[in-house]
Amino acid sequence: MNLFLRNCCLVFLGFSLLCVFGYLAQVQSRLPLELYPNPTQRGHVFEKMEEWNLNTNNADIDHIWLGSSTCLYGINQDVLFKEGFNTFSFCSDSQTIENSRLLLEVILSKQKVKTIIIDAYPDLWERPPLSNESAQDWIINLNVSSFEDFTILWVFTMKTWRMKPILIANSLAKSVLWICQYSMAYETLEIETKGRYIGRGSGAILTTKCTEDYCKVGGNSPSSKDYLNELKKVKAICDAKSAKLIVHVPPTRCDFKLDAAEFRNFTLINGQNWEGHRDESYFDCDDHLLEQKANSYSFWLSSQFKQIDL
Repeated sequence: MNLFLRNCCLVFLGFSLLCVFGYLAQVQSRLPLELYPNPTQRGHVFEKMEEWNLNTNNADIDHIWLGSSTCLYGINQDVLFKEGFNTFSFCSDSQTIENSRLLLEVILSKQKVKTIIIDAYPDLWERPPLSNESAQDWIINLNVSSFEDFTILWVFTMKTWRMKPILIANSLAKSVLWICQYSMAYETLEIETKGRYIGRGSGAILTTKCTEDYCKVGGNSPSSKDYLNELKKVKAICDAKSAKLIVHVPPTRCDFKLDAAEFRNFTLINGQNWEGHRDESYFDCDDHLLEQKANSYSFWLSSQFKQIDL
């Protein structure tokens, strides 16, 4: 039995070293191995977590955002900060409600905050609660430099590796490098993002307004049972940590019917009440507010926060 366990350990060690050497050869040396997904700027995961880990004042952050790219690009956290709200955004591309919950569990295990704000983009209400796309964004683009990063990496890896088994090798390589305190330098992240990173977890759109004649969100968008069940789990986590939960429905290019009764158990901020709602010149084709309009909307949000005594 001892011999078997020793052999298993040797096989695991050998596989781990092979994963590390392959990862370094491809990602850092840029050899065309094409074994691993190359880290990119998608979702700004790398940039936001690098800032989060380097910031020694995270204990001062009172309000944390979670959600999809309508929050990542449509809300300028720096505007909220200047209006007196110390916020940070963990929003990322295609981040659905279960992805947000899994991130929240890790964040609140270390960080104490007053408020959690969930960006509830209507187009995601009827999708499966867990987004493999978003999970893989974090697995591929997260540079592990803390135990918090390590936990996030493996939470999403164990949820989605069956869709892409190479993710196990990717996460194992990153973990070994972190344990060995190897300073991983990504000299050139592949650029696949729509906008630049501007800090405090948020990005800025650089593209022009949408000219396509269609609505990404339209008609009735009732919240699914799965979505609301996940939202209740998020509220339970917040209650256990004495944090207030706010559900934020962002403005969109096209109108939709919001049944406020479905959110009656939550504090709700409805972006449809903003004067720029449905002005298509304010958005790109994915319902992201253009940069200056995002600044205006963020200022409006600060007034809503003050009304609910955030």
